[in-house]
Amino acid sequence: MSYTLDVYYHRDGTHLEFPDPLLQAVATRFVRMAKLGPVTLQQTQDQSRFPGFRARNVAQTNTALDAAVDAVLELPTRAPLPMDSPAVNRTPVYVEASPYTSWGRDHLVKACVDAGHTVVVPERFTASDPVAGALVDLTAARSSARLLADVSGPETPPGTALLIGAALASGVRIAAYQPRPTYTHAHGREPNWRNLMIQYACEAHPEDDEAVLSWLNA
Repeated sequence: MSYTLDVYYHRDGTHLEFPDPLLQAVATRFVRMAKLGPVTLQQTQDQSRFPGFRARNVAQTNTALDAAVDAVLELPTRAPLPMDSPAVNRTPVYVEASPYTSWGRDHLVKACVDAGHTVVVPERFTASDPVAGALVDLTAARSSARLLADVSGPETPPGTALLIGAALASGVRIAAYQPRPTYTHAHGREPNWRNLMIQYACEAHPEDDEAVLSWLNA
């Protein structure tokens, strides 16, 4: 996994490399590179900012790519990832909220519980040990009968995307909830479900509570 790293701290002082501790829990190695180069020249109106950006940052980009490739080549044939824990219980619905939404993190949870479904919610954002909580979330998402992920916002949160991939590999049924989908500029203006991984991993793309409950009862 390659990523631009900053430093984050949990409320108890735990040092995190990512805002979502799930990424730290599954990453086997971190490659830390220098920040982007500062602007050094005044830009005139007839100049494009893109060539200047490339010139300032091509060295860091090439170094980061080389370091990432070297890290991949040095991996063992079979890495002991936390994904290897067996999936067992197939009863609850794992609900992953979006941090970008304004309608409340418990919206989907309430809708599912009100309809009589047993729900599991993430622990990693409230656990005293966020990395341990992230591994609990990973196991729960992989062992649940269904994963309901809210992908609303400017992008699908990286941790949510990771859970979708892990759930798919574990045979979990997945739905991506997005009540306000954006649209592509392709012929017919198809709804944009973030990226191909999410589009093809999810068997349903509900846009409202009624569609969510219909999928849960199917």
